[in-house]
Amino acid sequence: MEKLREGCCVKIWMTERAKKGGWYVARLVLGIAGTAAACAGGSALLAAAGLALAWPLTDALLLGCLGGTLAAVLLAVRLGNAGARDALVWLQDGEGGLFVLDARWQAGGRGALSRAAQTGKILRRIAEEDASPDSFAARTAARVLRVENLKELRNGRSAVCQVQFPDGRECRYTFRIRSEEGDDGLFEALSRLIPEGAAPDPFDNRRRIRGLCWLLVFLFCVAVCALSYPGIGVLPEALYFPFLGISALPLFLALCDFVRQHRGE
Repeated sequence: MEKLREGCCVKIWMTERAKKGGWYVARLVLGIAGTAAACAGGSALLAAAGLALAWPLTDALLLGCLGGTLAAVLLAVRLGNAGARDALVWLQDGEGGLFVLDARWQAGGRGALSRAAQTGKILRRIAEEDASPDSFAARTAARVLRVENLKELRNGRSAVCQVQFPDGRECRYTFRIRSEEGDDGLFEALSRLIPEGAAPDPFDNRRRIRGLCWLLVFLFCVAVCALSYPGIGVLPEALYFPFLGISALPLFLALCDFVRQHRGE
């Protein structure tokens, strides 16, 4: 960290929304409200569609619950990713050193909305300060020691970085950067921190295969549940609840492998 303090921060990368700190809180509040509305509306519409098709009431309610839950999960993930990108600030000093600051690291307060408000204030402060060594961003940012993986995504890249905080702690973080945010020299700066001769991650394909195996186990459990359902009765009814409970584990493990493989971890 001494290099940034003694030198000069010559470049800062942050999203346009992050420069307007108030928009960070507004986006979060509106996103939460929209997710809740989409969940409730989607559940009601799917349940109504099931009833319109003369489905039993329990089946129609189950369809609405599953559809609403899926919509809530997808929208929450999208909102979380957008919030994480907006809270991220990258800095470069005069000697080419790269530093990163997630404004949420410095945010206090109790509860999600309080922390979001603090995050917005920090982002606005960073945007208003000049790029001097004594600025808040320069004093609190973590130095990027090396980039372990820079993975291409559909609309940007995922960077797995080893960073060092001002107190000397070292941690491993994964950051997602959109193309429009990284094309202005950030991707190039990250690429220079990849160790020379670094080999591709040997576990990348293994994670994909392992995730597919867990997915097959999950589908097997679903098939056993379906065939042992009392209304079908192909398999003994005693198998239904044990396999219904077991099915959550392979699904969770499959999702973990797919997400980590997608993020380049």
